[in-house]
Amino acid sequence: MRTLSIVLGLLVLMVGCRQPAPDLEGDLPTEEIRPGPVKFIPLGVLGDPATETSQAFAVSEDGRFVVGSNFVENGPQEAFRWSAESGMIGLGFVPDLTGSGANGVSSDGSVVVGISFSRAGETAFRWTSSSGMQMLPQGGDPVVPSFALDVSADGGSIVGAANTATGHHAFLWTAAAGFRDLGVISGSTGTSEGQSVSGDGSVVVGISTDASQQDFAFRWTAAQGMVALQPLPGATDGSNGGGVSVDGTVAVGNSNFSTSQGLLPRATLWGSDGSPVDLGTLPGGGASQATAVSADGARVVGFASNASGDGEAFVWDAENGLRRLWDVLAQAGAGKGLVGWSLTSAADITPDGHTIVGVGTNPKGRQEAWLAAIP
Repeated sequence: MRTLSIVLGLLVLMVGCRQPAPDLEGDLPTEEIRPGPVKFIPLGVLGDPATETSQAFAVSEDGRFVVGSNFVENGPQEAFRWSAESGMIGLGFVPDLTGSGANGVSSDGSVVVGISFSRAGETAFRWTSSSGMQMLPQGGDPVVPSFALDVSADGGSIVGAANTATGHHAFLWTAAAGFRDLGVISGSTGTSEGQSVSGDGSVVVGISTDASQQDFAFRWTAAQGMVALQPLPGATDGSNGGGVSVDGTVAVGNSNFSTSQGLLPRATLWGSDGSPVDLGTLPGGGASQATAVSADGARVVGFASNASGDGEAFVWDAENGLRRLWDVLAQAGAGKGLVGWSLTSAADITPDGHTIVGVGTNPKGRQEAWLAAIP
């Protein structure tokens, strides 16, 4: 489970740019993509590749479903769900709203969460094949503005951020309890966002300002509340929390350093004791950010700058350090499928550490979502 950047816009619906979506109530695909031979799969777009782009933000625990956003030039941003069996399917919009983006998916792909928006604002949504896309209600009314960033394995617990009576705060939502304001780090009067949630919904990782209004990564539990995760030694501008392992014991994100080049994030892992681990950078690069981690904490993915300053998707493990995902795939035998591709960011990884999703630039120079499987 992971963090991501939400892309918002005021978009206009275009009619007739693709075929109607098939019925999603049918049988789910039975073939798992991982583990096994190395694979690199471009996920395409909903309609015209000449005018549309896509980004993948999350993958189901079994590696079968990918969710993200499809973008149309001068048209709507729309949430999608992809599988090898059905391809990319648009999930539509909340009634009376004109755009949507998917950020999280349950373990079996049956629940998708994200943000739906219009000129009036944005609101968190929960999608299922039976109910379609619906706003997350609080006391019968939608909370606006709000956005959902991740969902637990069973689809029952959702995290994100919303404007509350006391400020812009991280929330944990369940059908039984509705929105639960998670507050901020002790002593702060600022803001917070819930970026990722553990498989059982009991641990939330995110970002909160502290008493000095500096951003810090946090780990939240019902028993301890919101606890700051300290950055790497020497970090001057706090930290950001992004991803959390399925059992909630390992968190990833970045620590922030002020340098002559400006503010540089550095990928960071926090174990169960909260101690930060430096994941490094690419050779010649200065910045890195971790977005997701496998169940055992052994593999981490994210994005980092290379010597030219361009973004590169990375995979990290203790033995090999931080490496370009492109190189890992090529060395494992996926070189032919990678020709012409630049993999700019990895957004999520399955708990077993084998399947990764993200975004890159395809051979035609356009942004496209992808799925990769590594040994």
